[in-house]
Amino acid sequence: MKITNLTGKEIKDFRLANGLRQKDCANIVGVGLRQWQKYEQGYPCKEIYMQILNMVVRNNKLIDANTHAFGGESETDNNVLVPAMNITVRT
Repeated sequence: MKITNLTGKEIKDFRLANGLRQKDCANIVGVGLRQWQKYEQGYPCKEIYMQILNMVVRNNKLIDANTHAFGGESETDNNVLVPAMNITVRT
């Protein structure tokens, strides 16, 4: 198991910069809310969790950009819905 080199503050900053709630992050990577809070406090976090979050955030930005590029409206008023996970990422 590889552990990320990010500090708890950097993990929290990533979440906030991408408009995610702690509960969203916990759901995306498949851990409990309290465990996610521990990661933000500096407990060791698996590198794969941050890779998964980064992938979800990148994909949502692509979806949002494509929706607007083709003149469509975002279904969630500038928020992007991840249907398979039932999570709204605020943009």
